[in-house]
Amino acid sequence: MKKNWILVLILSLFALLISPVQAVGIQDFGEIRCFVFGIDTPERDETTPGDASATGCYVSIDQNQEMAFVKNEDAGVDYLTTALTIKKNDRLSLKHFSMSAGEISMVEQTEYELNPLPIPPTLEYALESENNRGEIVEVSFNRGQTISELLAIYEKYQKPVKTIRVSESNVQNLAPLNEEEFYLPEEKQPTDGYWWPHVGIPLARDEWSPLAKYDAYVKSVTGSNPNTVGWERTYHASSVPWAGHCNGWVSSSILYGYDDVDLKDEANNAIISSSDIQGLRSVLSYCTRNAFYGRRNYGPRSDINDIYPHIFHRTLTYYIKNLGKPVAYDFRNEPAVDNHIISGYKFTYQETDTPNKYLVKAELRAHSYSYDDYVHEKRVAPIYKREYWYYLWANSAGRFYKGEWVNPVDHPDFMWVPLSESRCGRENPRLRGNWIEHMLNNLERI
Repeated sequence: MKKNWILVLILSLFALLISPVQAVGIQDFGEIRCFVFGIDTPERDETTPGDASATGCYVSIDQNQEMAFVKNEDAGVDYLTTALTIKKNDRLSLKHFSMSAGEISMVEQTEYELNPLPIPPTLEYALESENNRGEIVEVSFNRGQTISELLAIYEKYQKPVKTIRVSESNVQNLAPLNEEEFYLPEEKQPTDGYWWPHVGIPLARDEWSPLAKYDAYVKSVTGSNPNTVGWERTYHASSVPWAGHCNGWVSSSILYGYDDVDLKDEANNAIISSSDIQGLRSVLSYCTRNAFYGRRNYGPRSDINDIYPHIFHRTLTYYIKNLGKPVAYDFRNEPAVDNHIISGYKFTYQETDTPNKYLVKAELRAHSYSYDDYVHEKRVAPIYKREYWYYLWANSAGRFYKGEWVNPVDHPDFMWVPLSESRCGRENPRLRGNWIEHMLNNLERI
């Protein structure tokens, strides 16, 4: 018996040495503080500000580490919307996850470059945030278990796929008219899809629409009709001409890509086409947790200069160059929203008479959706070019810290990057992703 206790002790000490996560006991975690933050989202149809929000929580792991995470509506935590911040010598770095084309990777910022979350990345920033509504909210999950599970996930990804360094943004050696460009390869570019407008509700128009086929399939398996068609006809039959599921196309294209298959549903004598699946994924991805940059233009009271050029510039390089992930944007600075995707850029820098001030021409390779017809095959989304001009100021370390548009009207409204599926109250709640996967796994492919 004594030998067994010695063995247990040795194994426990060994576990502590090899696993930093296990070395932190539940009792060592600091108090979890959660706040409700007002957030912008890309899916709203109305031209007035909404009440979208995210509950952000913060907990101290030890004196140098802190975890920030978004609490989902069902009281769970999605690790794709977490960040592990590390503070050493007054410097902040962080780790976070990124999902693209169905693959998940971990990214490490060796110095704080860009916030990858829909909430402030640290408690200190949260307390300073002007979007903080002020109230501390209670959490309903097991504090110790939740943090332990999140830390275990981060421990699993010991070697980050990408390491982001501030020095990559250094502009000190730029000569007049020096150029910088980066384009994602074809396999990482967004796939085409239909925008599924609310006018005419093609998603639920008749028995051959995507949601009608979904309802029929689920009923044939379970005996119960989820009636996604009824919900869509009631809540998404809008008369707003620009309203639709373009944001759902953006999110599904970036997070999942295109399911290039047709399925035979014998029980209902129907073919569920790849276009139907793309429509279902656009509905499923209508609401997502996003890293959102800039503020939406809701009308006369909005800041006409937002999104600011240095944030626009930094967002492109961070995601496209360093993470290999496309970036979504609303390309017009006006209340109407049209979500497209950027997969490449070319920057041309020109020195000005002011030291460390540069005139920049940004040429974007952007993608739209198919506007007039359904998409029945996997292909790169239609490409077009867009150009913006702005000034950037660099500090002594070569970091862009300020920007100004040449034309304050001609620039994007906002940028965003989908992180994971979510519920926001404006999506079709009767559609479930597990049933889409059930179709793909159980129906004959033709």
